[in-house]
Amino acid sequence: MKKYLIASFLILFSSSAFSDFNWKLMGETKNADKYYIDLSSIEKDNNKRFYIRLRDYGKTEENGENSSLIFVETKSFFKRCLF
Repeated sequence: MKKYLIASFLILFSSSAFSDFNWKLMGETKNADKYYIDLSSIEKDNNKRFYIRLRDYGKTEENGENSSLIFVETKSFFKRCLF
């Protein structure tokens, strides 16, 4: 019984945690891929910026993926990104 209660709690908690995204469309490519940034994930640390980027594929990839989420770190001083 405890296992079911814990599993239910985790499912409810995780679904509410994922509802806090604030996506903004940043652009679209010629092959219909769309890029979004989560405005609520932006964090600043000195000259670094961190955010979550969503790529919505225009068509399903060969491996069956329709989208991808990437945590991005940018260094504004050097104007480069790390994934």
